[in-house]
Amino acid sequence: MYDGAEILEQKGQVLEFYQTFSGATVSFKAFLESFNESYQCRWTPQNVFGRPDPIQTYQGTQRSLNLTWKVPAASLEDAKTNLSKTSTLTRMLYPEDASLDSATTISKGPLVKIKFANLIFDASRGFNGDVRTCGLLGVIPSFQWQPVMDDGFFDPDKQLFPKNISLSISFN
Repeated sequence: MYDGAEILEQKGQVLEFYQTFSGATVSFKAFLESFNESYQCRWTPQNVFGRPDPIQTYQGTQRSLNLTWKVPAASLEDAKTNLSKTSTLTRMLYPEDASLDSATTISKGPLVKIKFANLIFDASRGFNGDVRTCGLLGVIPSFQWQPVMDDGFFDPDKQLFPKNISLSISFN
């Protein structure tokens, strides 16, 4: 049986995520549907006496990524694995809690590293390592997933496992 996802993995086209505080990792043999990377520089103009134009003070640069990918399943086992991986990525969006005197507080925020081949990685470390060592550190402000309804489901034992899942994130 032909499995295009296996070919992607052999070529290194695997989208990897790593949650910094828990050490949890998840990877997808991903068929990228969209990839958008943008940079926004923030400057604050200051008018000063004697100058016709303001002096610009640099405040920082924000890098944002938007990704959409599909995760197909060639078998029921693949579909179960893909649904489990989707759940793992969802759990990475939550912070670590700590209890102190019957009160729950956030002890660690959900920072995540992401890596995809030579397109997404920490430039200071290069792209020839794993997501833990070479992944780009940031936050995921939004994550969406949905089964591709037209592709159907595997449906054993009154359960549904999508044959294809569409996922998308924004990453800052």
